[in-house]
Amino acid sequence: MQRAVYNLLDNSVRHAGDNKWIGIMLEAENGEAIIGISDYGDGIGPEELERIWDKYYTKRQRQEKGASGLGLAIVKQTAALHNGKS
Repeated sequence: MQRAVYNLLDNSVRHAGDNKWIGIMLEAENGEAIIGISDYGDGIGPEELERIWDKYYTKRQRQEKGASGLGLAIVKQTAALHNGKS
């Protein structure tokens, strides 16, 4: 879980926008932990929302910025291994 939370926060820092403000929400609901991240970055286009959790998928990679596209895939897999969802 530590790696999943790290990857989620790392991804948000890289995409937070120029001021790098990030809001983090953590709460318990019905025995489950819920993590929410918000920022002032450009956001994710609706056409990409279904794919952001896919292994090797990253807009940065397509823009030749060298990202691997594994971070959010690891978050999703870790959440699933703990009976969670992304």
